[in-house]
Amino acid sequence: MKNGERIETLLELGMTFDQAKTYLTLLRAGPATAKVIAQVSKIARPDIYRIIPTLQKEGAVEKLMTRPATFQATPAAIVLPSMLKRKAEVQSKLKKKTKEFLGDFKNFHAKDLLEVDSEFAIVPEKEALIQRLKETLLKTQICLDVVTSQRRFSAAILEFEGVYRKALEKGVKIRIATDRHVPLEKVLGIVKNFTRDYHFEVKYFDNPPPTIVTIFDNKEVLVTLTAKAQFAETSSIWSNNTSFIALAQSYFENAWNRASILNNTVSEKAFIEARKADF
Repeated sequence: MKNGERIETLLELGMTFDQAKTYLTLLRAGPATAKVIAQVSKIARPDIYRIIPTLQKEGAVEKLMTRPATFQATPAAIVLPSMLKRKAEVQSKLKKKTKEFLGDFKNFHAKDLLEVDSEFAIVPEKEALIQRLKETLLKTQICLDVVTSQRRFSAAILEFEGVYRKALEKGVKIRIATDRHVPLEKVLGIVKNFTRDYHFEVKYFDNPPPTIVTIFDNKEVLVTLTAKAQFAETSSIWSNNTSFIALAQSYFENAWNRASILNNTVSEKAFIEARKADF
């Protein structure tokens, strides 16, 4: 392990940068005076006198009764497991507090999503966007209409497979329109399974869509701000505004009507070869 990696490890275990440098200096140099520690570590001597007591308090450094005073590092085999244990205890307490925090606001958040006064909101990318999509999908009762791109199709199918399955079990009609491409092999299997349910349809059009939209029960809509971005890598606009939804629904219907369904008699292998020929 390189020295930089050792310092990074000590930082993750809870030391400050200067504490880590001081401790490593003592591990390598053995017992040393503050003057020597300062010279080797390139840390000012006044700072060494400030750092040493903090390391002593943590049990990482011992002071030897010599003149001038010298210091030695407590063996790493003792110090690091102890620090790791404390770190684990802190993480455990934090996990418990986080769970309590989420429990306190779980019902409030659900109510907020259902009864929000604002007609428009920016949903951040990544985890926040995925969570919003899952929550809204789970409460969808009638229909889900999606215009997506080949950049997002496979990732979305894999991410929301379970949620789509639950929606289909409720009888939700799912329509997905996307530009022609070669989905991942695993995604082809999932889509083939889903299309056995007449509530699930996928259609393909020729060119990448200018806008990515997801419409829930014709009551809520998510519009992605950057159509060319990868799945969940850009923010989206959420809205329950009826005029905005009408525009989104019109856009979806236009994309859907000019798209075509993959012929079910064509094998998956033939489909892949046909798609490869397109590129």
